[in-house]
Amino acid sequence: MRSVSTLETVSRGPSIQPWQRLRRSRLLAVAALVASLTIPAASDSMAAGGCDPRAPEADLELHQEASSPGDGVVSYLLTVRNLGPCNADGIVLTDSLPAGVSLETISANPNSMRCAPLPPTTESEIRCGLTANVGVPGTVSLELIGTLPPGPAITNVARVSLSGVTTDPDDRNNTSYGAFVGAGGGILETGPLAL
Repeated sequence: MRSVSTLETVSRGPSIQPWQRLRRSRLLAVAALVASLTIPAASDSMAAGGCDPRAPEADLELHQEASSPGDGVVSYLLTVRNLGPCNADGIVLTDSLPAGVSLETISANPNSMRCAPLPPTTESEIRCGLTANVGVPGTVSLELIGTLPPGPAITNVARVSLSGVTTDPDDRNNTSYGAFVGAGGGILETGPLAL
């Protein structure tokens, strides 16, 4: 199994696919977002001020922005922020794609984030991991672009967790959703998911 570390797209022929049009229109917006994201340098998970080295904690907050230009294309932009007090090690982002959605491309920041399975795929769960520490306040992001079938409302659910020695003291802000209703475009309904 191969992992993705940079923006990866797949062409299905000489014509431009709807998801490629979305990718082109979103690249500038994503570039601006990426430029605003920061991952402060950290030597280990105890480096942040106010961190208890005996029980390191990092409160992660997940935000999801879902959008669609129409044409059966949808984009889910996931942003994780480390609220501290410690650096976060072993961030894992898991996205449960709605049934029928075909993932066409993944864009990760930082590009050292490893994801599986790779697009194109109709697998329902995408898992991305980052082994590097993320300082306080640091952010990581992941954009998933795919095609979706016509039909009733579908909901994308994403969650973030830690797999290293640092624990998250508040998991109420670790899950979010993006819901698509109908066949039109625009900004979709998003928000935290009550557990």
